[in-house]
Amino acid sequence: MNSFQKKGTSFSVLEKELKSVMERDRIWENGKTFGFVYHPGNEIAQITSMYYNAYMYNSNLNPFISPSLRKYEKEIIGMTAAMVHGNSKVTGTVTTGGTESIFSALKVARDYSREVKKASAPFEVILPDTVHPAFLKACHILCLNPVTVPVRKDKRADPEAMEKAITANTILLTCSAPCFPYGVVDPVQDISEIARNKGLLCHVDACMGGYMLPFLEDLGFKIPIFDFRIPGVTSISMDAHKYGYAPKGVSVILYRDHELRMKQFFIYTDWCGGIYGSTTFQGTREGGPMAACRAIMCHLGREGYRKLAKEVMETTLKIKAGITRTGVLNIISDPEMSVLAFTSDTINIYALGDALKVRGWNLDRLQFPKALHMTVNRLNVGKEDAFIKDITELASSEKLSIKHPVQSELTSKLADKLTNLIPEGVIKNTARLTGSILSDNKLENGGMASLYNLSASIKNRKSLKKMVLNMIDGMY
Repeated sequence: MNSFQKKGTSFSVLEKELKSVMERDRIWENGKTFGFVYHPGNEIAQITSMYYNAYMYNSNLNPFISPSLRKYEKEIIGMTAAMVHGNSKVTGTVTTGGTESIFSALKVARDYSREVKKASAPFEVILPDTVHPAFLKACHILCLNPVTVPVRKDKRADPEAMEKAITANTILLTCSAPCFPYGVVDPVQDISEIARNKGLLCHVDACMGGYMLPFLEDLGFKIPIFDFRIPGVTSISMDAHKYGYAPKGVSVILYRDHELRMKQFFIYTDWCGGIYGSTTFQGTREGGPMAACRAIMCHLGREGYRKLAKEVMETTLKIKAGITRTGVLNIISDPEMSVLAFTSDTINIYALGDALKVRGWNLDRLQFPKALHMTVNRLNVGKEDAFIKDITELASSEKLSIKHPVQSELTSKLADKLTNLIPEGVIKNTARLTGSILSDNKLENGGMASLYNLSASIKNRKSLKKMVLNMIDGMY
């Protein structure tokens, strides 16, 4: 039963509680988590903390109330545009994350097609099947039809297949720099040229690589061109709270000119509460993350980001070499930066992930094919030797061989059969119960193999979707 305490809790009690509940959440500080948290180091983080706290209660909704935040936003946009070779016409806005940046780009494409090209629904967006699900989410909300196209064998987008998918209803072509699953950069030049020849917009999702790839290029790494040097690129999304090392809640969406950006805005002039204008999906926009982002970008400068990129990439290359040396693990494709995935023909890859978890390492799981995923960042620098030692030992374990499938894999195959026999109500309640168990961290020391083997085994994807929906509902 929901309740709300009658009397308030004292400062000292809340302080003790904070230390207690954060103990588990701060496990990332040991450098064994690949992704999710991007931390520049405690000394640098003090700068962001100072600015974050100073603007904790400020909002950037009304540009006249906090002119300093408006100044910061313009500076963030200017510095970010300079990273990706934007000229004086390139502009944009700060958003809360990659999802909002992607949502904004799709809204602009839709409204551009309506207002400039005088097109009407249904509108279609061409997507390589490796793009982030945020594109599918945005299509769902904006009532756009996503057209997903299989990628090439090297896991990069297939320009020819995308061109064939274009119809009279197409409004936008998309690509990634890099895609999240495999860390490879799509052939942006080819895709954007197709878009330009067809009179279409082209969006580059550089949420993962936007604040990393430019500095790797500076350092001499071979990085495919993905930015505004290419005439057909009309918008780019970049997450400052990833390799920009800003606090969570800061992304940037850039447009080739302000005419495109204005189609992102929402203006309502007939409200009794006054004139309402909003530049992003959000109304109230937190001042703290934006101010902190501008501070860290100014503090680090190009040299600081270049130094961090060098450290991270050197660590990544050592890890990639260590994975390859196992002889049984294979890196998928040839990722250009510090995002990678690896699989195996002889090892139960999900069981390996669980075994690494027991030793404190946190990696993502991929499917189709089954793989483990790593996003190497500043926190992982100096931990590569320990990781290589552990993964080398585990990779040689007979217990993880696919000749000896773990119990969860057998259970998952049985679950696939049962989903067609058990009443939907029973499956729903079981999924909710599973979600409740997950929320209590029952899989803390492994067990993700069960979940992902289940996902990979169930052929009825509609049933799986309902199961996951109820599991998440149960978690909350």
